[in-house]
Order: sequence, then C-alpha cells, then structure tokens
Amino acid sequence: MKQKITWLQILQGWSMLLVVVGHITLTGTFENPETPVSAAIETIIYSFHMPLFMFISGFLFYYTKISRNIAYKKM
Repeated sequence: MKQKITWLQILQGWSMLLVVVGHITLTGTFENPETPVSAAIETIIYSFHMPLFMFISGFLFYYTKISRNIAYKKM
C-alpha cells in the first residue's frame, strides 16, 4: 500500500475549502460596500481556487489510476 502524501492532502483540503468559500459568495455576502477587504479576498480566491482544485484532482487521478497502467475503460 502506498503512503499518503501529507502536503497534497493539506493542499486538497484547502482547495476544497476555497471552492466552498467561492460558492458562498454567490449569495452576495462579500458585496457589501462597507467591507472592501472582503471584496479583495473574494477577488483573490476567484483567481485560483477552481484551477487549483482541478489541478489537484487531475494529479490524483493520474497518481492513483493512470500511473498504475489501469485501462481507462476499467475505471
């Protein structure tokens, strides 16, 4: 059994959290003009949260399935 990659699990957890926070902003929580810091945080999160999540997911897909020579149809 292969060991888990701790730093990758931590990064994956943070990316999931950022995706959730990014979707919370759809409710207009961060659009309050009295809180410009929250609008800046929203802009920063939106600049990388989904690409990071997709990159990690693709890497884990490769690491667990493709690199072990499992046929794509068997997955």
